[in-house]
Amino acid sequence: EGLYIRADASAQSKKIGLVPLGQDFQVIAEGATESLYSIKSRWYKVSYRGKTGWLWGGLATPASTSATGRGYCI
Repeated sequence: EGLYIRADASAQSKKIGLVPLGQDFQVIAEGATESLYSIKSRWYKVSYRGKTGWLWGGLATPASTSATGRGYCI
């Protein structure tokens, strides 16, 4: 279980990876806001284990910050 990394900032976009529950990922950029599951949140361009794509942030929480950018965890 976890959150899918998608090719584009859309729930209908192709799934290109998965961030498992409890894992940190790096946010590269912020995208548009979308409501899914009655939760309004932004899409985030992320990097996780060599995959770069878009992840909807409604189920993610901020983790530690680092010199290279913002970290989040699901």
